[in-house]
Parts: sequence; C-alpha cells; structure tokens
Amino acid sequence: MDSIQRIIDNLPPELRWRGGLSRHGAVNEGHNAQIANIFITSFHLRSNLVQKYGTRDDIVAEHQRIVDDLLEILYHLPQCVFNANGSSVVPKVRDIGAVYLEHHMIADNPNRDEAKEKMEMILRKLNDLDCWSGLTLTGRWDSGAAHSPASPSGVHLASK
Repeated sequence: MDSIQRIIDNLPPELRWRGGLSRHGAVNEGHNAQIANIFITSFHLRSNLVQKYGTRDDIVAEHQRIVDDLLEILYHLPQCVFNANGSSVVPKVRDIGAVYLEHHMIADNPNRDEAKEKMEMILRKLNDLDCWSGLTLTGRWDSGAAHSPASPSGVHLASK
C-alpha cells in the first residue's frame, strides 16, 4: 500500500490530482484522462490488496477511504474524461463498489445510512459511465443527444 502511495505522490505535476484547485498550465483533457485512469487503478489495487491481506477492521476502514477518494475523482472530472477511459474504468469502479457494499451494508454497521448514500452515488456515476451516450435507463433514445439514434449494432432504438 505504501508503494502505491509513493508512486502517486511522485507523479509529475501534470498528473497530480488537485481536486477543484487550479491545475498545472500544461494540463489538457488527455492529462485528465490519464489522471482518472491512474487514480482509479490505484484505488482498485488498494481495494484488492486490502481485501486479500487485510483484517476485517482494515478492510472496512480502508474501503471507506478508497470510496471517499473514488467519489472525489468521479464527481470532479468532466464526463468526457471518463468517456475516454470508459471500458477500463467501469469494471474497476464496479469492483470497488461491490466490496464496499459487501462490508458496509451489514445490519450492525453504525454508518449504514452514510454507506448507502455513497453507494448510491457510485451507482449513479456507473449509470452515466456504463450507458451509451444518449441512451436512458429505459433503453429509449434521448432525442436531445447529439448522436444518431442507432445503437452500435445498427439497430434503431425507439424514440421517446
């Protein structure tokens, strides 16, 4: 875990996460896509390591930190950044969410309501990341979207 954090701490300035703060002058959307991928991959690695080698208390505490950090990234970078990373980011976010759900939604958890709220935030973002652009959850095309109402397979979807 310390090795992962050292790598993150020693990233070049263009690839460092600064939250809502101003970024290095040379940062562009490509850098933001790399930032998202690097950080989400590091959260996924931490999640896997603590799940495999941690105690029950370690798992719960570390996953709380991982989910807090994950939500920071997911909700502060623009959607286009995740569109560039979509197929690699979605399974990692799902895995992190699944472990969080498993360990935080137990009946005797005093922070159950907070965990539920965070899980809902992860699910909302997964919904955004996992759907085709312009599609709603009902599978109907959103006519306000900028793309043609044909699925990648060429099948036209019903209009609203």
